[in-house]
Amino acid sequence: MRPLTAYSAGSRVKVCSIKGGRGVKSRLESLGLVPGAVVEVVKPAPGPVIVKLNSSRIVLGVGEAMKVYCESAPEALDEAV
Repeated sequence: MRPLTAYSAGSRVKVCSIKGGRGVKSRLESLGLVPGAVVEVVKPAPGPVIVKLNSSRIVLGVGEAMKVYCESAPEALDEAV
């Protein structure tokens, strides 16, 4: 598992866990970034990280993105995004 900030543009990843307090977890969960969600990195760090989840694009600050731990999931994108 690596933080979301470690992936390059076009990477398809599955969210494994969120390392943060209740506030961060609550915000990310409300956006749909929950364990098991598959996202595509549109714009990687440095700067804000943009990911695609279903038909939505989500913008995360680098600090938030560093708390989202993922693993590569290229085969799962067609089903979830």
